[in-house]
Amino acid sequence: MSEVVQAINRTRCRSVIDIEGNCLETFVYITLPTHSKTYAALKEEISKEMPGINDCGHWNLTENVNLEIKKAVQVEDFFNGLDIFLNGDKEEISLEELLEKIDLTKRNWTSGISNRPLFKEILDKSDFQMIKSLARDRRGRKLKKPNISFRKK
Repeated sequence: MSEVVQAINRTRCRSVIDIEGNCLETFVYITLPTHSKTYAALKEEISKEMPGINDCGHWNLTENVNLEIKKAVQVEDFFNGLDIFLNGDKEEISLEELLEKIDLTKRNWTSGISNRPLFKEILDKSDFQMIKSLARDRRGRKLKKPNISFRKK
């Protein structure tokens, strides 16, 4: 049982995201029937070792859940990339440059990251700020989509 607690503690639940010591929300799925003795013993052990943990109860793993997990991982990868590339000499990084470095596409950004409540929540709590500036063409006309970059607060 202690191996399960150790495995949970190796997830992002221990990845500090701001100066207050907050960590990313972590979902752990244990594929045991909720009526089994093993589940009850495991739940008790986890609750004892990790007080305050939330048990979501019974769940059905569907394609939608898999998609939500994938998108949450993309958000996590995005912020890990921000942390890595803005911890050196670099003060600001453009969205395009960051996406290229962390191997995500513009489509990942628009459909899986930028519109997610998790992204907004983490951005608000993090040391980063998103900067939108008006893009202009060669003639100085405003373009419809802004340039997006990130920097430390």
